[in-house]
Amino acid sequence: MLNNNEAQKSSNFKKIERKDSGEKLCHFLENEFETRCRRNPKYSMRAFAKSLSVDSSYLSKVLNMKRVLTKKALYSFAEKLNFPKELDFIKDSNSTNQVQSNFNELTLEQFKVIADWYHFAILEIIHLDNFLPEVKWISNSLNISYGETYAAVNRMKRLGLLSIDQNGKWVAKPNTTIKNKFSALALKTMQKQILEKAIEAMETTNLTDRDQSTITLCVDKTRLPEAKEKIKAFRRDLMQFLENGKNKDEVYQMSFSLFPVTRTQKGVLK
Repeated sequence: MLNNNEAQKSSNFKKIERKDSGEKLCHFLENEFETRCRRNPKYSMRAFAKSLSVDSSYLSKVLNMKRVLTKKALYSFAEKLNFPKELDFIKDSNSTNQVQSNFNELTLEQFKVIADWYHFAILEIIHLDNFLPEVKWISNSLNISYGETYAAVNRMKRLGLLSIDQNGKWVAKPNTTIKNKFSALALKTMQKQILEKAIEAMETTNLTDRDQSTITLCVDKTRLPEAKEKIKAFRRDLMQFLENGKNKDEVYQMSFSLFPVTRTQKGVLK
């Protein structure tokens, strides 16, 4: 029979265990909501809550970590979303798999911040003179779905890239850099998205509000390392010039590409 201290410790441990399980499932709920909003930009929190048979205000509190899920709720959500692995996690939350799962989850969180262009756009948009600290306003300004915005904001708050002070002011962590074993793949994914945004801008943005130019040249490849350093220096100088302006009225994406259009080997075209 447990004494009072042991019983209290056991109770506290179960609460912590349930909280950890709930946090893990919340991340999956967030990702699922984000995915559904990508498929259907008009998809709402109310519709998502209805699919889980809960009230939208309750679901919002769960996603914002303001409500700890009961074990019954964990099972219910996981079953409705067909997450058998998460059920295993709930059943065996003390196993070594939990440590590995939490590590993988953090890696996924970092990957998504790097891979999806709008995360860094959100960190910049808070500096606009007319910024409104509302998910819907950010969503409309960046032309992305509410679900993508909602999930991105929560994700960056968890990773410490974004915080909200006691006065309600949004604060971005300066000079944000994330590195892990998936960084290279994530950066490729983001670069593809940026190129797609550039193509979109050609069709939707007036020439007075953009600059897109190109030049083709024959080069000495041995000078590429120095050329890359010059591009890096120019990029930083231009960034500083633009950011030091008096007004903050737009968020821009700046991208440079330098790549070969020929494929040679020892000087011979393949």
